[in-house]
Amino acid sequence: MYGPLIVAAAILLSIAGIVLFLHDLSEARSRKAFDRIFEEGSRRRR
Repeated sequence: MYGPLIVAAAILLSIAGIVLFLHDLSEARSRKAFDRIFEEGSRRRR
């Protein structure tokens, strides 16, 4: 009786996990790029 419900919940949770993982990955990439830009800017000012 609860089989399809459990399967649907598991699928939704796995999708949510993948989305959160990709979001963290893209945030880390953008932060790394921002740090690189900021470092280049501070080098040019000197």
